[in-house]
Amino acid sequence: MIRDYSSFLFLQVLLYLFVFTNLSYDTASAQVRNTTWGSSVEEVKEALGKPNLEERKSTDKIVFLASQETTAGKETYVAYYFVDDKLAKIRVLYMNPSMTITEFESISNQITSKYGSPYKENENWHDDTWKDDDNELDYAIRMGDVTISKSWKTEDTLVQFGIGRSNSGVTGQVIEYVSLELAETFNNAISSDF
Repeated sequence: MIRDYSSFLFLQVLLYLFVFTNLSYDTASAQVRNTTWGSSVEEVKEALGKPNLEERKSTDKIVFLASQETTAGKETYVAYYFVDDKLAKIRVLYMNPSMTITEFESISNQITSKYGSPYKENENWHDDTWKDDDNELDYAIRMGDVTISKSWKTEDTLVQFGIGRSNSGVTGQVIEYVSLELAETFNNAISSDF
């Protein structure tokens, strides 16, 4: 189970800063982490070979499955989100509390090799003391002075990857895969819960 939910929530908020594209595509061919967009909870459990994964309710309309997995050799917490029993989003949270920019770039390169060059890269500086000193980027991330993110897009999937520091002082990385067809429905389900 995740050790620090505030880190998870911080990185979740970081990724929600991205604007979702309201495009519609046929998701039947979208394969992400051995699953297909639009699959039901039971179909995803079967595809993962984990029939006993516990379902949890996130909002009135959103359910998720949570699992500890290994991603690119690293321990991760993975959540599979469903809206109206359709897989709409997958979030991968790296559980190492002291991730570095080198690890971030290594994982970014792995994502790039699968999805092509990022269409969007962002450095959000909260304190620009270290902005012009690449040697202090890890320090700036650990201090919460900067969050860094990259985004990739295919015809049916938005991939977002970010590194930052939570309010509790834990540096973490998260990858989020979003079905472009179901993004608007998912976001509306979240919005209607408030």
